[in-house]
Amino acid sequence: MGESLVYKALYWAIIGGIFTGIYAQNPVNSVASGCALSFDGTTNRVEVPDANSLDALYELTLECWAYLSPTTNGTEVLIAKWAWCPDANWANSGQSYALLQENDSIIFLINRDGNYYHLVGWLYAQNVIPSPGYYHIAATFQNGNVAIYINGIKAVADSFVIDTNDPASTFCVPSGSCVAWCRGNNVRIMWCGYPLWNYTGILRVEKIYQGREKLRIGSNWKYCGGSGISSPFAGTIDEVRIWNYARSQTEIRRDMCRRLTGNEPGLVGYWRFDECSGNIAFDASGNGNHGTLY
Repeated sequence: MGESLVYKALYWAIIGGIFTGIYAQNPVNSVASGCALSFDGTTNRVEVPDANSLDALYELTLECWAYLSPTTNGTEVLIAKWAWCPDANWANSGQSYALLQENDSIIFLINRDGNYYHLVGWLYAQNVIPSPGYYHIAATFQNGNVAIYINGIKAVADSFVIDTNDPASTFCVPSGSCVAWCRGNNVRIMWCGYPLWNYTGILRVEKIYQGREKLRIGSNWKYCGGSGISSPFAGTIDEVRIWNYARSQTEIRRDMCRRLTGNEPGLVGYWRFDECSGNIAFDASGNGNHGTLY
C-alpha cells in the first residue's frame, strides 16, 4: 500500500512573489519525503504549454491533492485549461475545462463550443470542504456524464443535459451577457452572448472544446481588454494528474494515496512537484508537458 500524500507534502516558501528553492516541512507529518507547491493567492501559478495530449473531447479525469479551507476569496482555480474573456475580440475561446473551489464547494466546468457563444456545463459539489485540511479532489467527464469525488467518495454525479421544458429545470441566471438554466442545486448550463431566455428544448454539453489556452495550476487567465491572473488559489497543491478517460471510483480510490509510475494507460499529465528546487515542474507521464513556476 502506498504512502498517504498527506504525509509526503512539503511546501514551497514564497519570497518576493515568486517560487524559490526554500522549503519548510509541513507540520502534518515528516515521515515521508517529497514536496508540494504552496500558492499565495495572488500571482503564484504553474503554466504548462498547450499540447494535443492535454486536449480532451469526450472523456476526461482531473485529480489533485490540496490543502483547502472552507472560506475562499471568491472562486479559486485548482486546475484550468481556461481563460475568462478569451481574447480581445471574442473570436476564439480558450475555455476547455476547469476544476475550482468556492468556499466549501468544488466546481467542475466543461466548455462545449469554441467561440463567444459558448455553452458551458457547471457541476457543483456543495458543502464538501467542512474544515481546513488535505483533500483529494477528482472530477470525471464522459459524454456529458459528470461526477466529483472527494477523498475517493462520490460527492455528486449528474449529466450536462437539461430539458428547458422539464418542470425540474429553472431559468436561474435571468440577465446579463451570460444566462443559464439549472436543474436542482448541482447542474447549470450557461450560455453567453446569446438570448438563452428565448430558447426551448434540450441543452447538452456532451463534448469538450479543444482550445489552445495553456494549462494552469493555481490560476487561470483573463483578457477582457487586458491580461493577467484570474481566480488565484491560496493553499497547497500536490500530485496533479490528468487522464484522457473517465476513471472509475475504484480506480480513483486505488491510486489516490500512492505514487504512480507515470506509465499508466491514459495518463497524459502528471506533476508530482517533487523537484524541490528550480522553477520547472516536470511532467512524470512521459508526455513532456513540463510546467514553469511563477
